[in-house]
Amino acid sequence: MRTLLGFGILLLAVGIFACNGSIFSKKYTFNKDIAPLIHENCSPCHRQGGVGPFPLLTYNDVKKKLKTIVRVTHNRSMPPWPADPNYSHFVGERYLSDEQIAMIETWKNQGAKEGNAADLKPFIAPTYLSSIGKPDMVLYLDSVSLFPDRKDRFFLIKIPGQLPHDTFVRAVEFVAGTPDLVHHFNGHLLLYTNGAKGNVFKGDLKTEITQGEYDADFGKLDLLNDDGSKPYRIHSAVNYLPGVLGTAYPNGIGTFRMSKTFAFVGNDMHYGPSDRNVVDRSRINLFFSAIPPSRELSEIMLGTNGISKIEPPLQIAANT
Repeated sequence: MRTLLGFGILLLAVGIFACNGSIFSKKYTFNKDIAPLIHENCSPCHRQGGVGPFPLLTYNDVKKKLKTIVRVTHNRSMPPWPADPNYSHFVGERYLSDEQIAMIETWKNQGAKEGNAADLKPFIAPTYLSSIGKPDMVLYLDSVSLFPDRKDRFFLIKIPGQLPHDTFVRAVEFVAGTPDLVHHFNGHLLLYTNGAKGNVFKGDLKTEITQGEYDADFGKLDLLNDDGSKPYRIHSAVNYLPGVLGTAYPNGIGTFRMSKTFAFVGNDMHYGPSDRNVVDRSRINLFFSAIPPSRELSEIMLGTNGISKIEPPLQIAANT
């Protein structure tokens, strides 16, 4: 038994060495081997209009930041992907395998050669205005002036809209106007029944909030029905964090009915500290569909958004 166990461990070690050995012995170039990894996992954010602080599109871009790239890929802070790929995979995931990380470091140690220009497939940037396609409707948020005061700022924002008639929506996408300063956006969608809201554009379009003023400021947006009742709400209809791209599901999946009178509500829009004077004008893209939903999506909220304790606490034991 000990002999068989020892032999098995030896075979595993040999396999690992052989795999790594093949990685370290192969000659890599940027154009053929490294560019596809960078363009798929890094360039969507590290480009003009992206949230990355510097571009990673060309050979010179990558070579200039190569030490940093090797370090942050090794410690897996980049690309930022919290899901465990050993458990499951997701559409649009950005994740480098151990072998791919080793490839980048090996390429660096080999002198970071550029390679044959014919091997390079240039990066085609997704349009900054949408990562899905041409929207059917664009709603602009009220402009926000930011100053070099180095302070975090939070807003409640109403984005009202009117359509000729009810329709189906297959995708909603938030596009940051100033992606290096927009930290996050959490948006609900209020759907008003016919005649319940005479003027959805009435009321403030935004209000800056500080601690303790949330409820009072919310009332300034005039979100209730005209009789004071609450309209139907789709919670978290659109959310945004730096690096998040819009997602469109297949036809009939995730589609929902949009009433002709509606309003998105950014119940928490956060701007990080600004180092300059700038006016942000973010937007929401809507993509319509003629197909009613065959599979609707629903959200389950776990927790209390920090308002109170979770009682009883949610505890899921390991291996259960």
